[in-house]
Amino acid sequence: MRQGKFRHFILTSLLSVSILNTGCLRMREFLPLSSTASTEVDDTEGSTCPKTMRHASPFAGGDGSAGNPWLICNATQFEQIANHLSGNFKLASDVDFTGKTHDVLGSDTNRFTGTLNGDGYAIKNWTVNSPNQVDTSPIALFHTIDAGAVINNLDLKNFDLQGNNFVAGLVYTLFGTVNNMKISGSFKTRASAAGIATYAFGSTIQNCTTLSGMTVYSSGDGSNLRDFVTPGQGSDMGIAGFVSMAADSSGQVNTFDNLINHATITWNPSGYTLAGWVHTGGIISYPRSSNITNVTNYGAISAVDEAGGIAGLFENFDCIMDHALNFGNVTGRDCVAGLAANGTWGAEIHNSWTGGTITGRDAVGGIYGCGGDSGGVVAINSASHANVLGRSKVGGVAGHFNGTMTDVLAMASVTGNDSAASDYIAGVSPFTGGTISNVIMNQRNFSIFNGSFTQADIAFIDHYGSTISSTFYVAYGTVPGWGNTYASTGVATGSMTNPAQYAPLDFSVTGPWAMGSSTVYFDGTTHPLPRWMCALPDVTCL
Repeated sequence: MRQGKFRHFILTSLLSVSILNTGCLRMREFLPLSSTASTEVDDTEGSTCPKTMRHASPFAGGDGSAGNPWLICNATQFEQIANHLSGNFKLASDVDFTGKTHDVLGSDTNRFTGTLNGDGYAIKNWTVNSPNQVDTSPIALFHTIDAGAVINNLDLKNFDLQGNNFVAGLVYTLFGTVNNMKISGSFKTRASAAGIATYAFGSTIQNCTTLSGMTVYSSGDGSNLRDFVTPGQGSDMGIAGFVSMAADSSGQVNTFDNLINHATITWNPSGYTLAGWVHTGGIISYPRSSNITNVTNYGAISAVDEAGGIAGLFENFDCIMDHALNFGNVTGRDCVAGLAANGTWGAEIHNSWTGGTITGRDAVGGIYGCGGDSGGVVAINSASHANVLGRSKVGGVAGHFNGTMTDVLAMASVTGNDSAASDYIAGVSPFTGGTISNVIMNQRNFSIFNGSFTQADIAFIDHYGSTISSTFYVAYGTVPGWGNTYASTGVATGSMTNPAQYAPLDFSVTGPWAMGSSTVYFDGTTHPLPRWMCALPDVTCL
């Protein structure tokens, strides 16, 4: 062997031995490099990514088909989704954005139409600080996720996003499906913010949780918020754990199912004067054409406008809330409630319950704050066990209510908290219209400060010509000596277990309205819940 060839053989052999000994590269990695190739190192525990990746493909593997999705191991590869918006993707490790920037993927006209399977991994540590953000540049991972696209099994971990208007963890506008997601971090804006989406149209979001310690916060100058309205997207804004605003898409309603909020939601901009224009909710701030089922709020909700434990403005005939629970404290100004701050145009609440302390100024209630101002609303087979405090139009079930209320249990503590101006205080609802039937009052406390009151009543104050029937109450604490209970009948405490007296509600020991103690897993405390709630998430009956 000639000397030159021998020297080349020795050097090549030594290099190969060195590479094999380090364990850093594998033989399949001796591929040509390209300008889009990733060279980042991934150290995620359990990751299937190679320790060092050097290939021509911008991804770690796969071909983008449904059966063999592109594998993503790092932030650089995640950014490449922008060039393959119709592809199928799967995370092979956590994607860490520490110290990295991210441009929103796609646009309104160039939408994500593929799939992204997080496979239990997280996109984490994404930080944006853009307090001067313009309204045409939303802060989110994706701009628009189209109908048919699916994001599942993905966590958004330790996000810290601050913008001037539209801020969301996952997407600005959602038409597709999001399933099985956990969200944590901080989301701050001057107008609209949420953990998953700013807008949702005919979408599905299910099996998602915001984690304890997460905050959604709005502050700053609120005097000119009308300058931050996107044409065609509606003029109302809001903040919430999951979605800011939802509406139908070509007749397709939204589905929000099995969502749990632990986040603290705060909307407190300075100089805000547009009352009733921005909405705050634990799950969603402004749902239209939406089915909201099996949802729970534990977070504290606070706003200088409308606020609800589950929803803010709860609007139109395609809105149904079923099996919703609120354990959080809710504070707002006008239209404040444990479940829906402001219900309109036939919105319905079924099989739901609220506790917590609900505090506002005018139109404050357990289930609805304002209910049915524009078109009647519905409350069926639901219960209020909240502490409700306000100045005027304060009710255990609703601040004011127009619609159908039936099979409702009022166990709220109701307080007029302004000694100079408290007025219209009632155990169920001071302002009622429509049909009220089978309302059971097991009043824990009914108190108002001494002052000048136009009306106060243990049950109702009728101002709309309601049809009220089959209403019963058991009063505890101090009951005012004026007002009119209408068709209400006072009974002794022990009679609450007599099903015949309360037909068609069954208060027998095994009946659906039996008032046994129930243990709530979340905080370990006991609440006297109706037995039909035993099957709800996070509740087990003793």
